[in-house]
Amino acid sequence: MDRTEGVMVEEAVAVVDPACTARTAGAKLPAPVERELGSESGAGLVRGVQERIEASAVGRAMISFGLIVTLAAILVACLPDSVIKSSLLVRAQPYLTAVGLGEDWGVFAPNPRTAVIYGTGHIQYSDGTSSVWSFPVRRGLMAYSDYRWQKFEEHVRLDDNHGLWQPFAQYLADHESTPGRTPVQVSLMRRWADIKPPGVTPGLGPWSQYVYYVMPVRGAK
Repeated sequence: MDRTEGVMVEEAVAVVDPACTARTAGAKLPAPVERELGSESGAGLVRGVQERIEASAVGRAMISFGLIVTLAAILVACLPDSVIKSSLLVRAQPYLTAVGLGEDWGVFAPNPRTAVIYGTGHIQYSDGTSSVWSFPVRRGLMAYSDYRWQKFEEHVRLDDNHGLWQPFAQYLADHESTPGRTPVQVSLMRRWADIKPPGVTPGLGPWSQYVYYVMPVRGAK
């Protein structure tokens, strides 16, 4: 191989594997390449440790024990309310909370919801127009952001939480205010419909609504 061919081979290696070329020459690797190699070496280390644990009898026993403890704790959390459940949950709940499995399934039984309920805000403006504000319900990843609004919706419409009504109405007045369109009154409304038994069409009964709070906006003209 003459000198020209040698140069061509070196250039081909540099294109195919810049990390190899840089290491051979003692040069510093580009930052993206360093990060990629570092992540690969870290992942390989984790895989190596995992394989060693799974290959040993002690490691397999530890994994089996962890699975048994996790399944037992989940089973305790799913038991019907009783003295036995309360006593066992004292030990199981901290573990479930630590591993992120502290879910309360009581929402599904024995008394699931029999109605669909929504909350809305009705804003009247100084120019005689009006608008309706609804709690956001979006799909995909944005649903996680909206969940906090849905939980607030469940609480703010309750009579027991009437202390939330005025601050929420004031928030809507501030949020919906635009130049030349100032809110003069905010009303909070509940809308609901009964859920029919399975197989009944339509699945929802007629909608009803009730205005449970009205707030005149202070300083509005």
